[in-house]
Amino acid sequence: MKYNSITGINKRVSALIFGCAGEVMQAGADNSVLLDAAFENGINTFDTARGYGQSEVSLGNWVKSRGNREDVVIITKGCHPLPDTLSVNRVTKNTIDEDLEASLQKLQTDYVDLYLLHRDDISIPVAELIDALEEKKKQGKIVQYGVSNWTLDRFIEANEYAKSKGYDGFVVNSPNFSLAEQVLDPWQSGSEAISIGGKAGKASREYFMKNNIPVISYSPLARGLFSGKVKSDEIKSEADASKAMDRFALRGYYSKENIEKLRRVEELAKSKAASVSQIALAYLLCQELTVYPIIGFSKESHLKDNLGALELELTMDEITYLES
Repeated sequence: MKYNSITGINKRVSALIFGCAGEVMQAGADNSVLLDAAFENGINTFDTARGYGQSEVSLGNWVKSRGNREDVVIITKGCHPLPDTLSVNRVTKNTIDEDLEASLQKLQTDYVDLYLLHRDDISIPVAELIDALEEKKKQGKIVQYGVSNWTLDRFIEANEYAKSKGYDGFVVNSPNFSLAEQVLDPWQSGSEAISIGGKAGKASREYFMKNNIPVISYSPLARGLFSGKVKSDEIKSEADASKAMDRFALRGYYSKENIEKLRRVEELAKSKAASVSQIALAYLLCQELTVYPIIGFSKESHLKDNLGALELELTMDEITYLES
């Protein structure tokens, strides 16, 4: 396993992050076999959220049973809209208090290594949110904090305020980032899903690289587009795509340009005797900015395949070819 670091977190952070949003963990069920396999292979960083059903319960039970709290990095997220009122924003100081306390209880821990605001509400001043998160740091309930699905402008505004107060501010950003360019919000959840992939995300990627802010990428395989299950030569139309991609992937990532990128990934995978998913993950791991892909898997064989991406090196010419 390869490791990097995140400002203010005194633990090494595995290059691949275990995503806890799968069905088993959302149900709060035991996922020890896969969690053990990931940990034994060097993955020590786990991403969950208040909005992922009972995922925090499942992760917390595993950590407690293994007695490895000080050996793992726990990332959780709060302030996501509730399932039955997705159009109602919940990004407030009071919600931070409420969601963090609930997360700590479910995770059975006194602190979270990295706490992310899962969504944004542009009507709330950034100062109010930063000050609320700083209060949690002072209380020892979070070590550092960041955001998911925030626009670049709001991210910069918040960190400029944090800097004026002498705070670290947001030390990470967690948007969608993959080789694919997001077409539309995959979930239509009422609050925008932010992607920094493709041409539209170039300015964001340059900012995070210049300012040494790591990116924790969700849906690094574009919801299965680059999993190897979808074949570019079988996708001649949207009707074809609907047979191979779920409705979220179809809405978020189906386009002729992305199918062409898939074809190029397949071509490069064949030349390197690698899998499609390994090339797609290597594309992120070989970026100039630091990217931590969140990987989700339901079988140990999928884990082993994902780990193979760590051994691949892509040249700048290869990266440019994939992006073209």
